[in-house]
Amino acid sequence: MKLINFNKIEAIIFDFDGVILDTEPLWFKAAFNTLEQLKYNFNKKIIYKETIGLESDKVFKLMANEKLDKKKLKKINYIYKNESKKIFKKKLKPFPYLAKFLEKQNIEIAIVSNSDYNFINNQLIKSNLKKYFKSKNIISCSKILKAKPKPDGYIKAIKQLKKNINNIVVIEDSENGITAAKKANISKILRFTNCNLNISKKIIHKDVKNLKSYKELLK
Repeated sequence: MKLINFNKIEAIIFDFDGVILDTEPLWFKAAFNTLEQLKYNFNKKIIYKETIGLESDKVFKLMANEKLDKKKLKKINYIYKNESKKIFKKKLKPFPYLAKFLEKQNIEIAIVSNSDYNFINNQLIKSNLKKYFKSKNIISCSKILKAKPKPDGYIKAIKQLKKNINNIVVIEDSENGITAAKKANISKILRFTNCNLNISKKIIHKDVKNLKSYKELLK
């Protein structure tokens, strides 16, 4: 499948988790550890691929074999936050060829993510990628902006970048993220599949091009 011609592109908007760094399995591990620590009865057959692009509350509701009210979710998320801090102390490497691809770009680059701004910024610094992303172009949908699949983050990015929407590319890995980009009327979308890990029958966006490695964009 022919990918997008980046010579005609004015801006790229990346998702973060699973697109910049391979964090999705780690978030899932933190959720798994949290439920085990709290001795909850949960479905251990669920794998991280089923939770990609979901907010933490939705992940826990999917995994738990019981109804979770606000009080329970508050307690769970408190432990989850601590478990996540432990897991993410380790320095993570960006996906192969991503840095080389970023070095080649003389255009505006942004991030739209459901993750917290400070988490994204700190991980970019630790992985030596912060130099490619202006702080104002790191848009978090974890507080004021509504999380994906709502388009709020992408709408803000489009306004901030001030580029022709037809010349903006989004790189996403989740159904929710792709839905959010399409709701913001972005038509050029690549799904970063990380060796096809995220492709399933649940994916309904047939017009989205699949990118297996950033090496493909270096050609």
